[in-house]
Amino acid sequence: MRPQIAPPDVDGGQIVSASDRVRLVRGSYERLRDDIAYRIENSALFDAAFPATERLEVALLGWNPNSPSADSLADEVERSFAEAREQAEALGFDHLPETARGTARRAHTLARTALAAGTPAERVAAGRKVADLLGSRWARERGGLVIILMVLGALLLFLLVAGLYSWLAWRATSYAVTDNAVWYRSGILFRSQRHARLDRIQAVDVVHPLLGRLFGLGRLSVEVAGGSGSNLTF
Repeated sequence: MRPQIAPPDVDGGQIVSASDRVRLVRGSYERLRDDIAYRIENSALFDAAFPATERLEVALLGWNPNSPSADSLADEVERSFAEAREQAEALGFDHLPETARGTARRAHTLARTALAAGTPAERVAAGRKVADLLGSRWARERGGLVIILMVLGALLLFLLVAGLYSWLAWRATSYAVTDNAVWYRSGILFRSQRHARLDRIQAVDVVHPLLGRLFGLGRLSVEVAGGSGSNLTF
């Protein structure tokens, strides 16, 4: 799916300055670059050897806000960005060598799964699958190595942040079962403590989502009389 980004030449219906137009193009380009799944699917937009992307890079390097022809330079930046994006999205996976397209499609699907996963642990697990796939010997031996390494670097950064958050959340979470209640403490910045009296527990459910089953993960829900706000989930 193509990310929806506002046109770079308007702001609330008003024409913006040449510098603002170029700044919006740069921001749009960076957001697309940071979208791992988009970057895998439309790698031509980030390949300086692709002619349309090369023209975009030249236009960005040639931008000078103090130039008397700043408006024309901004026009060229906007035009080259639109053309490069349109051509890259039309090309899609076909920009890669044929032998690497299957790997890229699988990595794209896993990247979408990683970003949409419900828990940090599931995102880390799915993201690691993408990293393993992109770093496989088959992918390294084929073309598109520079693009794959760039995507792999961005993905590793994502995994580092997600892994650190998961570890901190795990360290900050504790529970205990006493003779009278189940106690649950959680939170990194803001600590919370909840408990459920044993005589008010109505049901205990164990759920294994599809992605969770693949990585040995599950969710334990303790239903407590008094409404959904009283339930505990581990």
